[in-house]
Amino acid sequence: MQKKILPFLLAVFFLSGCAALHPGHEKPAVSLTSIRMLPSNEILPRFEIGLQVINPNRSPLPLEGIVYSVSLDNNKILTGVANDLPTVKGYGQQELKLVSSINLGGGIKLFNQLLTSGKSSFKYEFTAKIDTGRFSPTLHFSEKGNLSSALGLE
Repeated sequence: MQKKILPFLLAVFFLSGCAALHPGHEKPAVSLTSIRMLPSNEILPRFEIGLQVINPNRSPLPLEGIVYSVSLDNNKILTGVANDLPTVKGYGQQELKLVSSINLGGGIKLFNQLLTSGKSSFKYEFTAKIDTGRFSPTLHFSEKGNLSSALGLE
């Protein structure tokens, strides 16, 4: 009987310790601030994506890695990853600049839709998954909106 109780008590102790690591912890805010095409001699254009990360907590927020994508009218246009990211100070904010190449398949689908529909506005969606370290939960963000072709992407 004691052999079964010990693992149970250790599991309860471990889980309660993990919950106590971040009491009163607020979810950081991430927002898309810009998308701009970079000058390039390559066949596929490259884009710089600006993100603002706001840490509403006292403790620093280490950014270990990010996976992100930008879609226009449900066509994934930009995707990328980054792992050389800063730590956001407690009660601080940090501007991130991520560089991504266009997804050729999604770009072709969008181009075909433009040719057949002649739309002047698009639905966009930005999604990101941010790893903040081994003992912190992964953060998921999504931002949706409409974009007028007259306004451009920035």
